[in-house]
Amino acid sequence: MERLSVISARAGLTIGPGSLILPVIDGHRVSDYASLQRWTMTRATTAKKQSRSRYTDEFSAEALKLADTVGVSEAAPQLKLYNSQIYGWRAKAQLLSTRGQIDQAQSTEIARLKRQIADQAEEFALLKKASAYFAKHQK
Repeated sequence: MERLSVISARAGLTIGPGSLILPVIDGHRVSDYASLQRWTMTRATTAKKQSRSRYTDEFSAEALKLADTVGVSEAAPQLKLYNSQIYGWRAKAQLLSTRGQIDQAQSTEIARLKRQIADQAEEFALLKKASAYFAKHQK
């Protein structure tokens, strides 16, 4: 009965002798004691989530520079960050730089292929004119 009175105090209930008044809590009707118990246990154990801090790109770049000079394990406490945040930023920066290098290599290759296509088109046009000339003068 003591546990029941604790649950009833949390939910704002009054218990009569031998009967339990089941309320509507947060718009949900509690139909039995098990539902009331589940509701109070989940409400008691769930904590509010902390809002995530959003850092600017400039801050993360400076944090990476500091981590490169003094090390991640020293830089993280100085900046009030977790080591994993700096490691994550480092991995993301490496991925972006790798993508940039790949994009640059691909654009160089595309430019080379376009020049090659233009040269071959010019040669083809010259050969077409030459074949027409020789076909005309061969008779």
